[in-house]
Amino acid sequence: MSLQHDTQRKKGYKSTGRRRREDGIFIVRKNKRQDSLSKRRKLVRQDISSPLIDDSPPSTIYIPVRVRYVMQRLKHGLIPITFSDIIGKNHIGIGGGGAMDLNLQNHDVLVSQLQTIRTMTLTLLSDNPAAQLEAATQFGTLLSKGYIPLIDKVIRAGVVPRFVKFLTREDMPQLQFMAAWTLTNIAAGLSEHTRIVIDHGAVPLLVQLMSSSNDDIKEQTLWALGNIAGDSPSASDHVLNDGALLPLLSLLWNPSTTKKSIWNIAKWAFLNLCRGKSLPTLYEQIRPALPALRELLLMHDEEFVLYACQILSCITQNGSSEMVQAVVEANVCPRLVELLLFPTSKVIVPALQILGDIASGDDAQTQVLINSGALHCLKFLLTQSDKIILEETCLAISNITAGNSAQLQAVLDADLITPLVCLTKAEFNVRNEAVWAISNATHGTPEQIRSLACKGCIEALCDLLISTDPSILTVCLNGLRNILKAGEINKQKGLYNNRVNIYAQMVEECGGLDKIVSLQSYDNNDIYKKAVEVLEKYFPEDLEMVDEENHSSNVDGTLQQ
Repeated sequence: MSLQHDTQRKKGYKSTGRRRREDGIFIVRKNKRQDSLSKRRKLVRQDISSPLIDDSPPSTIYIPVRVRYVMQRLKHGLIPITFSDIIGKNHIGIGGGGAMDLNLQNHDVLVSQLQTIRTMTLTLLSDNPAAQLEAATQFGTLLSKGYIPLIDKVIRAGVVPRFVKFLTREDMPQLQFMAAWTLTNIAAGLSEHTRIVIDHGAVPLLVQLMSSSNDDIKEQTLWALGNIAGDSPSASDHVLNDGALLPLLSLLWNPSTTKKSIWNIAKWAFLNLCRGKSLPTLYEQIRPALPALRELLLMHDEEFVLYACQILSCITQNGSSEMVQAVVEANVCPRLVELLLFPTSKVIVPALQILGDIASGDDAQTQVLINSGALHCLKFLLTQSDKIILEETCLAISNITAGNSAQLQAVLDADLITPLVCLTKAEFNVRNEAVWAISNATHGTPEQIRSLACKGCIEALCDLLISTDPSILTVCLNGLRNILKAGEINKQKGLYNNRVNIYAQMVEECGGLDKIVSLQSYDNNDIYKKAVEVLEKYFPEDLEMVDEENHSSNVDGTLQQ
């Protein structure tokens, strides 16, 4: 992951921080300033602030063709469905407000429905199979409205154990289907409703039905398990621990033989199951299946490729370092690099995310990306107008520039720095990631630092010292400090005839020194300390100490420019 997520910056130093600055502040000595200092010319930077393309990054939830309505849920990932949707009719049966609509406009109808639950319950508990099926259908239709009061009433009627028992009725597939449908919509309620379904033992029976020869039952079972897994991490644990993963994978890894609607629901259920997971069980069961996932990546069907990217992205974002290494060992990186040139952004973005996650690992994992030809593709993506692609590309590069000197040299040789410098003028998120990539590169060798300076990195970092984001100010100051440190070493070695820190001169020429001086009044003590450290170490001859109180108005005016 990007380095900007490692700490939370402290705030609130206005009163205490200023009191610790008892020695005053630094200003630039007037007699050391030459009015005729030649300023470095700014690069002509292209406008990359164009709007996003119409196709937004893909959602991780997919709706089968036979279930065509927008999911609007109070909690993530739960999708109650109607019987008419399942059997393929056009009637949706849920109002425009979506499921779980608490605005009960037809109160009289609701009261009437509540009064009929008692009669339906007596019928459901009878020994007449036909009556049981009719009552189960009525319950399913009732609950498809998604109203919380109805779910509460059905649960209080004590019918959940009966529906769980119906899951075992192999002699009546229709009754099994209706039971799974009703439990799906109960689990689509609040977390307490989902817990009741779990506590009555429905999950292991639903897992068994995933292998049913009846496609309708199999499809409905996947809906139920997906709703349960999407409720909470603990609910997902129940589904995982009851053995749902392997039969789910058997459906997912064979998209050419699995019914498409079943495959789509299985995909959604799987994402709910492994979202946020790092359990050993998940790792142990997914790792043997990764080669099959690679085969999906190699397919020509865009939907299959997209699905495989989403699964891998879920694994690399949420999985352990061992899980990420397993993905690398599955030899998916070459194909992921190829997908960076895919025609549509909805495939490019998850592929980028996976590669960025892999690059956030150790140097060996990062090297796999470089060996797979990622740098050439990343350079191409830096020329795109899609802000999300640009942001993810810069993030991936920042993870590579944080690697060893050989990996940084590969970035320099691929000429990725020049477009990164241009992107420091881009939209906020893109600019921030570009700055991280440049700052991470300043840990390189003296020769690499010289290359960065020649490509305009000093000017780019100095330009952003007027940012109001303390994390970006910290990144810029860290990068400049590293560059100035390299310049000081060169100065001490006598590499320049006039024995000066040439990088310090460049900072001053592009206005960076004035901005660093102004940061002494920034309302963050960490920023203040970093600014003072740079001034004391690298600009001692250009500064003099003045009383802060007498000079504060001038400094504040500089900050507001």
